[in-house]
Amino acid sequence: MRYYTYSVGAQLVHELVVTRAVREILHDGSDLIHVLLPEGEQVMIYLIERPLPTYELKLILEQNTAAGYYTMFLLWSEMLLPDDGALFEPDEWMESLLTLYGNHIYGYEIYMGRLLLVPVHFEHLPNSYRRIIRHDDPLDVRTLHCMEVETPRPGLRGAWRVASFSRVYRANARSGDHASAHGSTYRSTKTDRAAALYAVLGLSPGADRVSVKRAYRDLARQHHPDLSRDRDATRRMQQINVAYDTIMDALDEEEGV
Repeated sequence: MRYYTYSVGAQLVHELVVTRAVREILHDGSDLIHVLLPEGEQVMIYLIERPLPTYELKLILEQNTAAGYYTMFLLWSEMLLPDDGALFEPDEWMESLLTLYGNHIYGYEIYMGRLLLVPVHFEHLPNSYRRIIRHDDPLDVRTLHCMEVETPRPGLRGAWRVASFSRVYRANARSGDHASAHGSTYRSTKTDRAAALYAVLGLSPGADRVSVKRAYRDLARQHHPDLSRDRDATRRMQQINVAYDTIMDALDEEEGV
């Protein structure tokens, strides 16, 4: 069991690095990986191979959120998650994870020597505690991003910093969009990623160069650490800088500059 987890951790680190999904691996403990994202956020990734009581989940979230870190839980699919199409009543600790991630849990597995990260959806059934299980297409690690969530669930009540992936549902895939499941996921989430970058600047995707520069100047006046008293100004300014630089590089590439 330990060897399997170490193998998954090594493959995950390799994929994060070669795809440039992260700026730096700050710590590699095999089943606990601390990474720095390109936007400056720090994420603690936990590879879970046993049931994790809600009080342990909450303790991890409390410690990481207090330190300014975002938390990602990845579960060993074969050992912990039900099969695709199954009817399943989630355990109490699974319900806590579903509260964090919006009715899905991220699983990991090795298939034909390749690491797969798969969102497992727990769809509600009318008048039943059981859920129908749907395994979605494998995820691209480049869609890893950070968010803040508030959970009202007893035992996990609070506001937490959580890392997640952009999701693409098979039901929403348009005909002809994909040559493979992996390719479909990446192309769709690449669009999501671009939209997220424009959103940081308060713009819609496709805004022209002049609008991007104007938005950047206005936001810099509001959030630059030398001008703002907000304790979060440095992190906010880092996000603005990354969004601006990435969008401008993309515009340069499109225009052949």
